[in-house]
Amino acid sequence: MANNGWKVCAYNRREIISKCLYSVLNQTHQNFEIIIVDNGSSDKTKQFILKNFTDERINYIYQTGSGTPASPRNTGIKNAKYEWICFLDSDDYWDKDKLLLIAKEITKNNKIDVLCHNEKIYYSNKNKFGKTMSYGPYENDFYIKMLLYGNRMSTSAVTIRKSFLNTHNLHFNESKNLITVEDFDLWLRVARAGAYFKFIKKVLGYYVINNEENLISNKQLYLKSLDNLIKKHKIFLKEKNNKNEAYFKKIDLRFKFLKLKYLEQSNFNFLIN
Repeated sequence: MANNGWKVCAYNRREIISKCLYSVLNQTHQNFEIIIVDNGSSDKTKQFILKNFTDERINYIYQTGSGTPASPRNTGIKNAKYEWICFLDSDDYWDKDKLLLIAKEITKNNKIDVLCHNEKIYYSNKNKFGKTMSYGPYENDFYIKMLLYGNRMSTSAVTIRKSFLNTHNLHFNESKNLITVEDFDLWLRVARAGAYFKFIKKVLGYYVINNEENLISNKQLYLKSLDNLIKKHKIFLKEKNNKNEAYFKKIDLRFKFLKLKYLEQSNFNFLIN
């Protein structure tokens, strides 16, 4: 089985992080390290973790709050000792067999650079499960396909080869212009660099929606960041490719469609420029 480095970002998560951590500690595959990156918590998260979680595989790192999840994720990648990195946000959690199935997939195919499994939504305030989020599929020209049709992955469902990130000098963009879409930006750049993706069509994790406000609930911020994302990648395409203007208009139209779809799903209305 492959060694796994697991990284969780935390900010004022003392009350909910236990379920997240136990979902890793209770995995059927036990060969892993846990890197907890505390992004400036002020609610005694550090004292709580150090007192209640004494497993020697846990590496707790505190850093000054950055205001975005990109910085703590990069800190986790930098400090990971193992070749494979699994991300997990501090309010989400995993199925007990996640790491076992990931390790089996890696063992079967040494070409894999990125794995992603399905997730199920869990409404913590209602103690109720929602729909299954099915990610993928992988297609040729995956970079362009995601630009045209949107993000096909979720951070807490992703496992990635550290050496691939290092070889291609890839990390989460810490610019506040991309806040809430910094994960999508990285997946785009990973695809652009030629990564081999594997999508596992099983629910191996749970995406938690709770009472607290979170970044994605700020819809105007999300849509503004989405605009910044597409502008950034259009600049790259114009510099590296001989695409005509009609091609870029197609990308613009697709993103307007994605924004409208997001607004429809979230029951949130305002004018789109």
